[in-house]
Amino acid sequence: MAQKPKANITNVEDFLYGLGPVKNDIISFRKVDFEVFKGKRGIELSLEHPGSSRDLNTFKSGIFKELIGNFSGLSRTTDRQGFKILKMPGGATVDFDVEENEDAGKTKGVVIPTRIQEEGSTIVFNRALRDNKKFTADKDNNILVNGKDIKQDKVYKELVKVFTPKWVPRLNGWLWTYYQQQKEMLVEYSGRQWDEFRYDNDSFVKFFEKRMKKLTRGGGQAAGRYETWNPADIYAVKGMDKVKDDIEKTIKNPDPGNLADLNSLLITLMENEELVGVSLKKVNTGDKAEIHLHNVESSGALKALTSFSKMERYTMKDIHFRIDSIFTLSSVTTGVKIGPNNEYSINITRGGNNLTFGTAIKRTPAAQGGLAPIDMVVKMLKVKEFKKNHTDYPKDATVFVTQEAKYKKMYAVVSKHYNQAPKFDEWQKSMTLKYAKNLRDAKATLMQLSFWYDAISGHGKDAEFWTDLLYTGMKITTKGEFAPHAKIS
Repeated sequence: MAQKPKANITNVEDFLYGLGPVKNDIISFRKVDFEVFKGKRGIELSLEHPGSSRDLNTFKSGIFKELIGNFSGLSRTTDRQGFKILKMPGGATVDFDVEENEDAGKTKGVVIPTRIQEEGSTIVFNRALRDNKKFTADKDNNILVNGKDIKQDKVYKELVKVFTPKWVPRLNGWLWTYYQQQKEMLVEYSGRQWDEFRYDNDSFVKFFEKRMKKLTRGGGQAAGRYETWNPADIYAVKGMDKVKDDIEKTIKNPDPGNLADLNSLLITLMENEELVGVSLKKVNTGDKAEIHLHNVESSGALKALTSFSKMERYTMKDIHFRIDSIFTLSSVTTGVKIGPNNEYSINITRGGNNLTFGTAIKRTPAAQGGLAPIDMVVKMLKVKEFKKNHTDYPKDATVFVTQEAKYKKMYAVVSKHYNQAPKFDEWQKSMTLKYAKNLRDAKATLMQLSFWYDAISGHGKDAEFWTDLLYTGMKITTKGEFAPHAKIS
C-alpha cells in the first residue's frame, strides 16, 4: 500500500479543490458550497451555514474523514471556542468559518441549499405518485392539490418542516418547480407501485456513493465520485431489497467493479420500471418542464418512448471558439459555443489551481449542464502538451522564460484563431508580469494555452470531439460511460 503523504498547507489545499465540482473557486461537497482560504495559520474553509446542525456536522465529518484518510500527520483538536479542527505537522490548522447569515430568512430570493430543494422534491413525489394526489395550477400559477390551495394540504406542512424557519420565506419560489417536476413524473411513471421516495442517508444516492470506490471504467481506471458518473438527484424504486441485491451482485460479478455492467443493469431496471434515477433542475415560474431519458441507447423499449432524448450532432459551422482571454490576459476563462443559436456552451476556467470543464444549456434557468471529468477530457484529447495538474507548469516567470520555445510553438497554433493576438514577444512579457501579480492565474493561462494547442492541432476540424466534450460534461454519451437517467428541466 502506498504511503500517505505528510499533510502540509499546499497539498491539503490542492486536495480540497478535488473533493467536488468547482466553479469560480467555490467547491461543492456533500451538497455544501465552500471556499478555501490560505494564511499563515493554515487553511480556513468558509461556508454559509447549511440550515441545520446535522447537515453542518455531516459536512465537517466528511472533510475530516477525507483528509485523515489521504494524509498522514493530521490530528483532531479544538480551537479557542471549542470547535473541532485539524492540526497539521508544524502547527498549521484546518478550521471552518461558518457564516450564520441571519438575514437569509428575510430575503425574497430563491437560492436555498441543494439538500432542501431535493428533499422537497421527494416529499411532493410521494404525495403525487404514492398518495395519488393531483397537483394543478390555476391561471395565476398558484399551485393546487386536488383543487385546493396547496397550503391547505398536508404536503405544504411537510415542506415547511424541511425548509426550516430560515428558508421558509423562499418556499413559495419553489412550488412551481415542484409542481412541474411531479407533473412530468406522472406523465411517464404514474400508476406504478413505487416505494417511498427517500432522501439523505436512506437514499439510493448514498447507496451508490458508498460503492463508488469498488467501481472502475475498465482498464483499472477508477470510476471517480458519484457525481462524475451519475447526474441523478433522487430515485424512484419498486422492490428496494431486490434492486439493491441485484446491484450488489453486478458490482461483484462477473467482472468486479465494471461500471459498464452496472449501467447495463440500470437500463434493465428502467425497462422493468424497478429503478429510475431522476436529475432535477429548477423551473422558472410560468415555464413548462420536460422529461427526457438519457444514456438508454442500448434499449429499444426505452428509445421508443416519447421522452427518449436523442443526442444532437453538429458540424464545425455550429461550433465557435472563445479564446481571446489567453491573449488579452483579461481572465482565465475560455469557451466553446455550440449550436446554430449557441444553445450549449463549454466553459473552461480555473477551479482552484487547475482547470474545470463546465457545460451549460441556454434554455434552462440554472444553465448548468455539469462538469466533464478531467481524466476523461485528457483521454479524449489524446494529449501532447496539456497536463491536468498545475504543478506541471512553470513555477515562476524565470522558469517560464526558459521554456520559450515550447510555448512559442503552442502560441503560433492557437493565436491563428484570434485575429487580434499580439506578437509572442509582447505576450511573453505580459505573462511575466502576470506571474508577479497572480501565480495561479498565470499557470491557468498556460494550462489554457496547452489545452487549446492539443485541441486545435488534434481536433480543430473534428466536430465530434467538441460535441463529445459537451456531452461528457452533461453526463450523456452513447458509449455506456454514464448512468441512464431521466432529466426533468
